[in-house]
Amino acid sequence: MAEKYFIVLLADEGIPGHAFINFGRESDLQRSSITDGTFGMYPKEGIKIKIGEVPGELRDDFLRNSDHKLIVEVNKAEYDNCLGILNKWRSKNYELIKSDCLTFVIEIANAISSKIKVPTRIGFDNLPAEWLKKLIQTN
Repeated sequence: MAEKYFIVLLADEGIPGHAFINFGRESDLQRSSITDGTFGMYPKEGIKIKIGEVPGELRDDFLRNSDHKLIVEVNKAEYDNCLGILNKWRSKNYELIKSDCLTFVIEIANAISSKIKVPTRIGFDNLPAEWLKKLIQTN
């Protein structure tokens, strides 16, 4: 009996809004759905108006509501690769447009680009919900 693996790309509306990722799998053996976590990138000291790089951290977004989501079934190798990206982001700093919540989600999306077409991040697509809506429409 095989497990099925899923990467869920999520975003909520608002200015600026927020993008985050859920790692999940279905186990035939355990007859259950299992979440390996839901994560988003944040500035460690909270949202402040500051130009440039600040300490960042991945936070648990399991209870966060989303307005938009795309569920992508992946294989175990792709899932493990995405978990590796997650671990890499644990030590990253936060910087708007360069290393923020949407950059994190886009890096995960690019890692599974054999399954989905990943749009570029330009103009109004810099807002998480707008980018994710474009991703959903494209796929």
